[in-house]
Amino acid sequence: MDRAGVRVSVRGCDVSSRDAVAELLSAVGQEMPPLRGIFHLAGVLDDGVLREQSRERFDRVMAAKVMGAWHLHELTADLPLDHFVLFSSAASLLGSPGQGNYAAANAFLDGLAHQRRSEHRPGLSINWGSWAEVGMAARLKDSQGNRWSEAGIGWIDLDRALHTLEELLADDSVQVGVLPVNWGKFFARIPAGAEPAWLSEMARQARAAGGGQQASGPPVLLEKLKEVTPGERLELATNFFRQQAAQVLAMDESQLPDARRPLNELGFDSLTGVEFCNRVARAIGSHLNPTLLFDYPTLESLAGFVVKDLLHLEVGAATVAPTDGVEALNEDAIREQTLDNVESMSDEEIDALVMAQLDRLATDDPSQSLVGPSASSGDVTSQESRR
Repeated sequence: MDRAGVRVSVRGCDVSSRDAVAELLSAVGQEMPPLRGIFHLAGVLDDGVLREQSRERFDRVMAAKVMGAWHLHELTADLPLDHFVLFSSAASLLGSPGQGNYAAANAFLDGLAHQRRSEHRPGLSINWGSWAEVGMAARLKDSQGNRWSEAGIGWIDLDRALHTLEELLADDSVQVGVLPVNWGKFFARIPAGAEPAWLSEMARQARAAGGGQQASGPPVLLEKLKEVTPGERLELATNFFRQQAAQVLAMDESQLPDARRPLNELGFDSLTGVEFCNRVARAIGSHLNPTLLFDYPTLESLAGFVVKDLLHLEVGAATVAPTDGVEALNEDAIREQTLDNVESMSDEEIDALVMAQLDRLATDDPSQSLVGPSASSGDVTSQESRR
């Protein structure tokens, strides 16, 4: 780089501090050639479901992304920049369970790029997927990477990412998502019409190329339940649910979640609840409404409902042994605890809960209004996942 006449200067700066950014820009103005480009790459992760988040955890994530970008935006307002590039994330496009704060911070970057362009100033927000060799995503555990892979989302090769960045700098786009996706696999997990509106045409093309069929397979759990004795069915279903929950929540599958612990304590939110119910629906060949997670708020109680009331299979006297030595909780108490947390629920979750309870009052049979056999065992999706 020296031979090419490039000078590299590395300096520490807390971009969340306006004074620190101002001091850095002043030093650049005094000691270096005119500043012509800004690349904002700062980012911090503090993952957790919304009910476990706090103002402090949101502030920590927002500081680097939001405050840093805003300080750079304001303090370079009088400079004739060629580039103002914001490294955003695909999380603000597709959502990412457990990363509500991170998705919101990146959505701010997207909006800032559009604002700058409306002011006839340079602005580009790149919604990157996960880089394979560097960055925060490269340090994630395998279970999270496997979950993305199951959704058809891959990793970005470093050389490919840099080449794409070079192309975008020569382009006039304001916001671009960059991530390798198997769209057939991605849309196979979402029922037709439930995908984000901006992906509707791509979804139509992907389904048309695949013959209009969603990915499906034999109802593996249903087949296994029919093969075992009645006394083994509840334990088989509960263990299957524990395995699926571990995958959905990106947990270490060597330590499966406790079947008698409330689902909200395990880390379920509306998005992961939908994904879990979709997995179970495919495994049993019947539709499973996510609102059932309010009525059967443990994996054990949900397994009992599915086996006995939904699939109408005979069960013996066997019960599922407690896991991790945790004593079983009274379901009414668990449901009351769920309702106590209503302030942390989204509007869509509250609407779903209220409608589910109204349906029960109207029918006196929750299985009639909330679940039913499905010839195609199609997935369901939540309103939150379409934002």
